[in-house]
Amino acid sequence: MTQSAWFSVVALGIVVQVFGHGLLTYSFKHFSSSFVSVCLLLDPLITALFAWIIFAEKLTPLNMVSFLGVIAGIYLARLGKGSQKAG
Repeated sequence: MTQSAWFSVVALGIVVQVFGHGLLTYSFKHFSSSFVSVCLLLDPLITALFAWIIFAEKLTPLNMVSFLGVIAGIYLARLGKGSQKAG
């Protein structure tokens, strides 16, 4: 790989990390830390969906059940009074 290609890969990684962590930090302003940590369970779900779309990975019925479990958990966490930041 050329130096330009390495620079592009490193720059992409840094930009994505800074953007992602910036949004995560911004979300702490509006939601409690426990709710934000529950929402981080969406990472594997989104990764699996992208793998299914982009790489034609097979998703099993157990994957679908776990997706529904994560979504239901986030929904229930959102309904709780502790999800909104006080004050």
